[in-house]
Amino acid sequence: MCLVVLAILSAWIARDLSVTARHDLRDFDPHEVARLETDAWRSYYSHEKLHLFRQMVELFRSEYHMPFWRSCVAAYFAAQAAVIFQPGSQPRGI
Repeated sequence: MCLVVLAILSAWIARDLSVTARHDLRDFDPHEVARLETDAWRSYYSHEKLHLFRQMVELFRSEYHMPFWRSCVAAYFAAQAAVIFQPGSQPRGI
């Protein structure tokens, strides 16, 4: 049973990361993007790394229509870059 679940999860991750889909970047809700980015900035300045990651995933999924796992990878890199950029932080992962 575990192998079946692992195989399905692996297939889902591989599909999300490999399939490219076209989406018009002009198709978004500017008020929702502003709300999500404001929340992300609050998390950034409060040094809440996991909240920042979660908010970036939500932004990429809801407004830029990225698949779940691709949005997780993009959010990881965005949050890690923000953490490294913070004054006084050491270059460590999130």
